[in-house]
Amino acid sequence: MSDAPQPDARFAARWFDGHTAESRDVAVELTGAGLALLRAGGESRLWPFHEVVIVGGHAPGRPVRIERRADPIETLVVDDARFHDALVAARPGGVHLAATGAPIRARLVWGLLGGAGAFLAVLYLWIIPGLSRSVADRVPVAVERRLGEQALAEMAPPRRRVTAEAVTAPAVILHARLAGAAELRPGDSRLVVTRSDVVNAYTVPGGTIVVTTALLRTLDGPDELAAVIAHEVGHVLGHHVMRALLRQSLTSLIEFASGQHSAFDRSLRVAGQLGSLAFSRHDEREADDTGMRLLLRTGIPAEALANALERIQAREPGVPSVGFLSTHPAPRERLEHVRSVARDTRPLAVPRAVDDATWARMRRALGDSL
Repeated sequence: MSDAPQPDARFAARWFDGHTAESRDVAVELTGAGLALLRAGGESRLWPFHEVVIVGGHAPGRPVRIERRADPIETLVVDDARFHDALVAARPGGVHLAATGAPIRARLVWGLLGGAGAFLAVLYLWIIPGLSRSVADRVPVAVERRLGEQALAEMAPPRRRVTAEAVTAPAVILHARLAGAAELRPGDSRLVVTRSDVVNAYTVPGGTIVVTTALLRTLDGPDELAAVIAHEVGHVLGHHVMRALLRQSLTSLIEFASGQHSAFDRSLRVAGQLGSLAFSRHDEREADDTGMRLLLRTGIPAEALANALERIQAREPGVPSVGFLSTHPAPRERLEHVRSVARDTRPLAVPRAVDDATWARMRRALGDSL
């Protein structure tokens, strides 16, 4: 029996949507018009052949990496090496190879980095994070804010932002209280609410925090909302977003330089995944700890953060695509750490920033239309 893939074969792939550093599992089918990306639940999207470029995996045994040259640039990584030939055969002349000059670079990198395993562990666990931290702290505020505005235009465009004060009031009031507790200067951080069915909260460069209407519907009271916002303020104070962007850029640069050397590329990929995991957890722990300190200063118990994480997780258990948990995972040890801090601390006795009436008014205003 031939090993050649059939015309209707599906290939498992990892899809990077160009908005975040997180990948999503998809199935890829080759059609007459292009590549059909199929996600769990039946959602699909089409990459036309004329927008597809093969950027890696030309050599036997290597994962195939392709990009859709759109705005933003999306990426697919297919581990099945047969996919390359199937893709070329599906639309001869319609798929292009990126001109990278990789073989010369690969030999150079391989010669310099002969001990790939140990070197890459040091590279990803110390050198890249150290460089990204140092550079992130020196990025001019104006540059960071421009990046943030570009991200907002794509992820939370003005047409989707909520301006009704009854809806935005609890989040805006809590953000102002927490930013004050963090001693942020006016303009260092702001908050917007956007219409979305995804339970999410995130921070973009420049300090803007975005919360979705789905998150407002999911959380049970002002304390849980304050906990999520406090965590995001922790990301602002730690410059975590710029660090992550710079880490990703440095990693991509090294992967680009590695070219076609499959053994080196495998070591590079494994070390990169471990390094990214370790430092994303570090940033999450730092944001949790900062957020809990801010909660305590504003009269809110630290356990509100654990309650919020568990409530978000319970909404769609086992589904990793829930927005906040896809970028802010809540493994058991993280929840245990938060609970431990909560047991050993007590909040200051200060007046509440958002009362029950304001929260109830927000929930009514949300209704079914936002």
